[in-house]
Amino acid sequence: MRLSGKVALLILVWAMLFSLVGRLNFVQIDWESFFPQRSHAAIEKSWFAPTVQYLFVELPNAEVLEALKSRGVVRSFYPVVTGHTTLFLILFERRLQQEVLRSVRDFPHAGTVMASTMLLENFYGALRSYLGIVVPLLLAFSFLVFPLRYWISVLLELSIYLLFNMGVLFLFRIPVSPISMLAWLFLFIYALTLLNYMHLGEMNRGKLALGIGVSIVTTLISAIYLNFSDFGLIHEFGESLTLGLLLLGLFLVVRMFGIRHTQFVSVWVERVRKKLEGFRVHRLLSLFYIGVLGLLPFFGNALTIDLNPFNIFGNDSRVREGIASFEKEHVPALPFVVSLRFDNVDADFYRFEDAKRLSKAIGEIEKNISAVPLVTLHTLYESFAGQPFSKATDASYAQFLLALEMLEEPLPIFTTDGKTAYLTYSLSLTTPSEKIRALVGKIRELNASFPNVTLRVMGKVADFEFMSKRFLNEAAVGFGMSFIFILAFFLFYCKTWRIVPAIVVSACFPLVMFIAFHMAFGMPFTLISMIALILYAGLYADSFIHIFICYAQEKGRCLSAVLRPIVISNLTMIAALAGMVFSGSILGGFGIEMTLLLFSNLIGVFVLLPALLIRWVRNCNV
Repeated sequence: MRLSGKVALLILVWAMLFSLVGRLNFVQIDWESFFPQRSHAAIEKSWFAPTVQYLFVELPNAEVLEALKSRGVVRSFYPVVTGHTTLFLILFERRLQQEVLRSVRDFPHAGTVMASTMLLENFYGALRSYLGIVVPLLLAFSFLVFPLRYWISVLLELSIYLLFNMGVLFLFRIPVSPISMLAWLFLFIYALTLLNYMHLGEMNRGKLALGIGVSIVTTLISAIYLNFSDFGLIHEFGESLTLGLLLLGLFLVVRMFGIRHTQFVSVWVERVRKKLEGFRVHRLLSLFYIGVLGLLPFFGNALTIDLNPFNIFGNDSRVREGIASFEKEHVPALPFVVSLRFDNVDADFYRFEDAKRLSKAIGEIEKNISAVPLVTLHTLYESFAGQPFSKATDASYAQFLLALEMLEEPLPIFTTDGKTAYLTYSLSLTTPSEKIRALVGKIRELNASFPNVTLRVMGKVADFEFMSKRFLNEAAVGFGMSFIFILAFFLFYCKTWRIVPAIVVSACFPLVMFIAFHMAFGMPFTLISMIALILYAGLYADSFIHIFICYAQEKGRCLSAVLRPIVISNLTMIAALAGMVFSGSILGGFGIEMTLLLFSNLIGVFVLLPALLIRWVRNCNV
């Protein structure tokens, strides 16, 4: 097809894309999707039931909340005594959260329910900036490196693939959330790298099809594993990625075998590789690799895991600034409950002597944890009597209990049998999960200090230890599955163990650099890190497969032909993903993680891998 015909067709496809965008079913991300769906901790059902959403809101009076409660929008609400007499804690069903947020949008408010709304707004804002500023700049620069005919051909093919995807989403009414859009954005970039092999490589159709097929299968294994993740956010990403990869495979089959593709030539890549080869850069990299491994234990920060969803946003993002402003003026907005139960059947918190024992326990807890008390025996009594509980008497305590019964709907502090007390505290919404784990662990240690007393932490914060273990397990298994598949494929293909060092060293180089970067700059591992790590296994296979298949059949004669599209594809992905870094959202976090991995991967496949293949795989029985 002539260039003018391709341009006309490209304009037509874009017009169809714009008409479809407004018809897609866009949805928000649920707060619960950031956590494992199967909870490990036995979370007791109280006012802080895990199925109930909450929100702190500052209102001039309770009239707005009374109206919402009468309509069944709000389940209950409680005044919070913090020096702000107009601050309320409201509880409601998850399905009603949008109506609640609309009702209080003109008043200061904060809570975990805002995570999905903030993420949606922040993601769309970052995406608009990325598509409107970064992508045009990247295209303008790329026009200087590659001919216009190449980019028109590639943009047309990518646009047709995107139209194919959006058509499926529209026809089957598949929900589209920010995390699924992130998956589709990754697929768009990944499709570009595969198309580069067709347009810039010199492999025959059979080897090209085998390389692309194994690459998609390896990435699909990663996607399917993500699809079975216990974390709702990762499951949603994997689900979208799995669908997109299946559609990409179908699209590429038609593209490779149904339409003749045009070859474009770019010789600068091989010239650079030969220059580096002459300087024995692979040896320098090996020394650098060993040095990093040796120095990290002494100079690196401890590797941490942070699964708090609010910390996905950048430190300078509008989301975090808004949270910090509310919490500074009001209270930390991440509540949790500590239940304290007397095991002695004769004990009763309604008795003054037992209440004094409870007061002692509360004092010990508050000395050992960094949390703001919202509703405890101490805060309520001081609000009632105007003096601390330490000055309470049997008579004043009886009056306090009577006043407590007369309140219309108090936040519960005792069960009806008087044997369990609820202590409600609050942390900042941006508290790292490692600190939350330490706090929960400290409360469990305190449990041993009180005979005949059982302390339990309720709510999502109680599950962070289990979440961290689950996170590490899923990351290790997901990466391991893809890596084992790659290893098994090449052992079968080459039929010699000598391929193992080449695979292990070149695959682990980016992984070590990834961990080193996190330790050097104190960056925690997040859910986005796990997605990036598991995706990397598939992307590494993409580069390794094409180099290996070519080398196994023709030894070093074809390295120049196959390295050209690999380097250009990796550079394209790095440039596209690096453009996300400064967005200050989940898009920026994904960009940082993937850019680091792909840059390290480029060094590995461009410099280390050819040297390793020549050294270790001289005789490969294909």
